Amino acid sequence: MKMGMAGMPALLAAALSAAAASGADAQTLYRCNNGGSTYVSDRPCGPGLPGKLGVIGPVPERRNTPAPTYHPPVAKAPDHLPYLSPACASINDAIRTAPARGLRSAAIQELHQEYRQKCDEDEQAAQQRFSQEKMAQRNERRAQQAAQESERARLVADRERCHELLRILHGKRKQLETMNAGEKADFERFEASYNSRCKAM
Repeated sequence: MKMGMAGMPALLAAALSAAAASGADAQTLYRCNNGGSTYVSDRPCGPGLPGKLGVIGPVPERRNTPAPTYHPPVAKAPDHLPYLSPACASINDAIRTAPARGLRSAAIQELHQEYRQKCDEDEQAAQQRFSQEKMAQRNERRAQQAAQESERARLVADRERCHELLRILHGKRKQLETMNAGEKADFERFEASYNSRCKAM
């Protein structure tokens, strides 16, 4: 089937009407050129006359996909939570997880009000206990660090003292042949003292 450009609007209108009315399969139209003239056909153009115009048919049905529900992340538990009473800790958890559980603002406000009425003193006491324990842990760490530094300083001092004793011992050993009995006895005691104090280092 062939027609000139003047008949193109009528053909497009007819094709659209047929597609909308009957829901038939999509129809492909071709714009063909032949000897300088252009025509529209529902069949492929002849050899050497390419020109696919488009496809007319029913519009694909769109499906509305529901948007994913947003769940806010659960807030971090306060550090003093373990020091709260069980009842107050339960309300604190309920407030903290309320947005993620989808509770409305009115319900969350009621939880806050209940917490203030029942747990105000418990909250202050829990925070104080947490601060005291944190300070005690910090002081313990400082004491351990000070003890370690003191031990390192003692080891350094002992090592230096042993090096000096060893230097003296070598000097005395060179004079051993010229020592009398008393000097040799002093040397042996000095050597024994060095061995007991410094050999294990």
